[in-house]
Amino acid sequence: MSPTETGGPSPAEMGVNTPSAETVVPTETAALVEGETRKLVRLTREEVDARLREGQNLENFNLSGLDLAGLSLDGVSFRGSDIRGLKLFRREGDDDETAKRTFTKVNGADFTDAVFADFEEQTFFVGAEAEGTVFGYSEDLVTRRARHAAKRKATGVVAGVEDSGALFGFYGNGGKFKKTKWTNIDFGGQDPEKESYLEPASLDGADLTEATIEGCDLSHIDLSTTTIDGLQIINPVHLESMIITEDQVETVAAAISFTDDRQNAWSEEKKQYGSRELLEKKFKIIIQ
Repeated sequence: MSPTETGGPSPAEMGVNTPSAETVVPTETAALVEGETRKLVRLTREEVDARLREGQNLENFNLSGLDLAGLSLDGVSFRGSDIRGLKLFRREGDDDETAKRTFTKVNGADFTDAVFADFEEQTFFVGAEAEGTVFGYSEDLVTRRARHAAKRKATGVVAGVEDSGALFGFYGNGGKFKKTKWTNIDFGGQDPEKESYLEPASLDGADLTEATIEGCDLSHIDLSTTTIDGLQIINPVHLESMIITEDQVETVAAAISFTDDRQNAWSEEKKQYGSRELLEKKFKIIIQ
């Protein structure tokens, strides 16, 4: 799928208010953490570069839409920042053989509580070197969705996309995500509670070796071309229509675990049934 293609319903169909095409990006932007609005100061690439040279972090800034491809971002903290539309990959030239490609190192970086999700802008981590990098949210996904439902019932107001805890619009194709940690994330796809569809994060050809995915919704994500050796999927929220290959069946079955009473039942089920049958019938995973 091309990074320029979009999937799912429009923002209007989702009941989410989005800015018009004429909207001007302000010097400050609002961000939400567990429903609390904060103002974030916008930085330019030059200002980001200056902070990096001084050894400063990039926490709680508006970095949306910035092209930071090629900068050394190893170990940098982006906690709480708005990074919708951030570009850590650049391609110059139309010819595949001669085009210049610029990738970015973000090994050991921290993106906890950073805002990724957007209906208009894609965030590009294509080919990024991101070993040991942390992604995710402090608020668990089940609690977040319960908060949204309570607010919608009490006020009729639908939560904004910036408060979704989601990674739809995220392109990590070919990224090196070994030993990364992903926590409390909606990777996009189907949300059974909202009966809606959002294009899931794209990890085509990425490497998730020994990565940990905990408390996440992996509905509809396609991992069929992703390296998942040693992957851990802890306390999954949803796995329905996640796509894997026949060769990945045992790896995924071994990856899934729970930290509560469900683990005992899961262990017994694995003894009684085959891995393929369990993944297809219990979690409704698609095996190609």
